[in-house]
Amino acid sequence: MWSGSNPVELFFLALAVPFLAGMAWTLRQRPRLLEPIVALLATTGAVYLAVRTGLAAFTSSEAEHLRAELAHAAAFAPVVYLLAVMGLDQGRARRLTISLWALLAGLVLVALFSPTGRTIDPMERYGISEWFLIAHGLLLIFLSVYGSARRRAARGDRALTGLANRRALEEERRRDLSRGVTPNGPSVSVVLIDIDRFKDVNDRFGHLVGDEVLIAFGRALERQVRTGDIVGRWGGEEFMLVLRRTDLPAAYALAERVRESVATTLFPTVRASRRAWASVRRGRTSR
Repeated sequence: MWSGSNPVELFFLALAVPFLAGMAWTLRQRPRLLEPIVALLATTGAVYLAVRTGLAAFTSSEAEHLRAELAHAAAFAPVVYLLAVMGLDQGRARRLTISLWALLAGLVLVALFSPTGRTIDPMERYGISEWFLIAHGLLLIFLSVYGSARRRAARGDRALTGLANRRALEEERRRDLSRGVTPNGPSVSVVLIDIDRFKDVNDRFGHLVGDEVLIAFGRALERQVRTGDIVGRWGGEEFMLVLRRTDLPAAYALAERVRESVATTLFPTVRASRRAWASVRRGRTSR
């Protein structure tokens, strides 16, 4: 069992301090590593909390020890949620946070109904379960709404797709560039995307269906970027991604990820059997 005086636990805690300091120094020197570093911290934190809570749930023989471990999980799980939302794209952040929340909630219920857990006052057990099931759940809902609201607030004027238009995109790029270039890389990268054979969709199925494809395409792009990045419609079937704290290699990798994802997306408004073909035609880094 782990406790605050356990030498092994104190040893790993001592290792965590220089590890986090090293991560901070690395991030300062290489800002383009922000996403992988945050992903590493969020994933490591999730595994650590899950293992520690699981050990407490199945091995604790003292109520005080169990209380301390559950309090630890309740305090540090929100930190993992925030790291995931800050550094990961919307889809991966949602998967990580919901998985951790569901796992912790399940382990807490196991702990509270274990022989040790049943020695805790019923009202206290109810309070602990309420904290994990409701408070953490509400926090995840808030973070999800916050991320969506932040993206919408950056869109500016909405058009058909609800995305930023060309003027709003230009304003965002100028604002980012005015903040200056970091010593180790650009402050913002830009990816320009268009939909191949989009004219065929309009000619064959009509402009209303074409509009639905544009809306669905924009939503698919939004699911691939991080909170704080901007997705906009540059014009016609062209879209633009404004990626903050991202250099050219990272922007290229994301563009490839977007291309592969969208290329296999089905657009029901065209036909269930018709796949939308999309490709990233060009990408550039603004300095």
